Amino acid sequence: MPCDEISATITVVLDKEERLRYYLFEKLTCGKIIPLSQTLQAHCKGMTIDALAALRLEELVTALGVEDEYSFFVLDKELDALQSAIANYRGSDPSLDMDRYKIESIEYGEETIRIRQLILEPKPAASVDSCRVLYHPRKTTR
Repeated sequence: MPCDEISATITVVLDKEERLRYYLFEKLTCGKIIPLSQTLQAHCKGMTIDALAALRLEELVTALGVEDEYSFFVLDKELDALQSAIANYRGSDPSLDMDRYKIESIEYGEETIRIRQLILEPKPAASVDSCRVLYHPRKTTR
């Protein structure tokens, strides 16, 4: 996500037993896929929605071998997107910010359930650095 755009979409595809098949996390304006080399997705594939909801960032950092600040930032955003989509689908989290996390559609097919969610910028009360600022700090002049 090395740019100022922090709005995104996630499409989560579950099988009919509500186990994760795959998801696609991308930037809203340009459609660029947000990279973490499919590490989290491979780790989560086949998990139930209960298991996905129970994942903890700290445990994933260790399990996936995340060592640098950029990978941590992307993992945090990716996990937030996945878990908020699952919580929205289940209607199970009354604290979920419905102004920020918006379900676009839920499609029930014969073999899959497809959840598409918008993730909008956080409310201005919290200061958020874009990944460009986080990963490419401005040079100071002397």
